Amino acid sequence: MNKTQFLKELSKNLRNLPEEDREDALIYYTEFISDMGVTDSDDVTDKLGTPKEVAAEIIASCVDKRLKTGTRSGNMAAVKIVLGSLFVKPAAATLLVLMVTGIIAVGLSAVLCGVCVAAAGVACVPGIFWAIGAAQKTVIFGFMLLLAALGVIIIMITVKLIALGFKGIAVFARKAFRRKKVS
Repeated sequence: MNKTQFLKELSKNLRNLPEEDREDALIYYTEFISDMGVTDSDDVTDKLGTPKEVAAEIIASCVDKRLKTGTRSGNMAAVKIVLGSLFVKPAAATLLVLMVTGIIAVGLSAVLCGVCVAAAGVACVPGIFWAIGAAQKTVIFGFMLLLAALGVIIIMITVKLIALGFKGIAVFARKAFRRKKVS
């Protein structure tokens, strides 16, 4: 594969990266190939690897860069890069899709559970008015507050676990996109 074909294929494999990262990578490899001193007819894949392998390495670097920020937006950007670039490593695609689907399903179930528990607490409000004595009203009010708080806690824990799960997916994908070093 000559220089022009290689860069065209590399650009195609990087199409889901953020514009800035894609342009930086293409400029870098254009200059790198020029510095190698190859002509347009020389095969560059012997020295660099296939465009898919190079793209996987670039994607892994971009994911690393996003994860090192340590912010939620950086983590979500890393997940978006990975999900947008699954065509580069199709073997990992099935596993990543299953992981994302699992996290979303469990997360939605847990949030729904939290909402139901909180709603059950709110549903106790009419019981306060039907209760006969002050002790019964106090018990019902306490039960209502306990259920509402438990529902909110379930929702908060679920949101944190979902964020942690997506960060785990990004870390897994970073490892999956790394090119194996051949000794």
